[in-house]
Amino acid sequence: MKRKLVLLLLLSAFLTQACNIIGTREDESSAEGDTLAQEVKKRFTGVKPNYSEGKLVSEISYRNGIRHGLTKTYYPSGTIKQLITYCDGLKCDTARWFYEDGKLFRNTPYVKDAIHGTQVQYYRNGRVKASMGYEMGIRKNDLQEFYENGKPVTTRRELLIRTRDEYEQNGVFKIFAELDNKSTKVTFYKGDMTDNLFDPMKVDKITTSGGTGFLELRRRNGGNPGYVTIIAEYTTTFGNKDYYTKRVSVPYRDIN
Repeated sequence: MKRKLVLLLLLSAFLTQACNIIGTREDESSAEGDTLAQEVKKRFTGVKPNYSEGKLVSEISYRNGIRHGLTKTYYPSGTIKQLITYCDGLKCDTARWFYEDGKLFRNTPYVKDAIHGTQVQYYRNGRVKASMGYEMGIRKNDLQEFYENGKPVTTRRELLIRTRDEYEQNGVFKIFAELDNKSTKVTFYKGDMTDNLFDPMKVDKITTSGGTGFLELRRRNGGNPGYVTIIAEYTTTFGNKDYYTKRVSVPYRDIN
């Protein structure tokens, strides 16, 4: 009887150990499978569709796990919303946006993920709504806008400047800027445009409140060349950014 009991205990221990070994091997196999799946995903080449609530939202082309080729996005109705081409993960070629009825809304040229060239917007009737140039992501000051009948928008705003000289009292020279239409959809900067480009990294935003820009030049080390340039970044009624500049004479060289 004791011998049978010992044999049963030994058999039970053997089976338990065997199950543990099998379980360990299955876990290792599962981990290896997950790793393999991740590697396959990283190297995926083809078109991946994406859905939301059963509707196709986008189709993204990949090469070796990196966006490459055409990416399509869709309106809930199923019509094309935008077409963007990628080259090794970066936007390239001309991207296109569409109205939901299929009419072209905008063309935007890209080079190495930056807008480069002329962006053009369209009305549903096919006429040009606006065009604006870019140089490697930096806006050119060359906005052109058109009415729906094709006639160009010729009215442009005027940048108005007034100053207050308090140099003798406290070493301060104040500059106030606003547009002639008193628009509040404006931001003011101190700085110059280079080659007719508005580079936000090369200008300094100045205090803007209620459509008025305020710059206070103070006596300090350094100086100025006898002037400062004020730039107004204005959002037009068409929703585009337009730029106006004016050079302001500064009678004191030891303030900036």
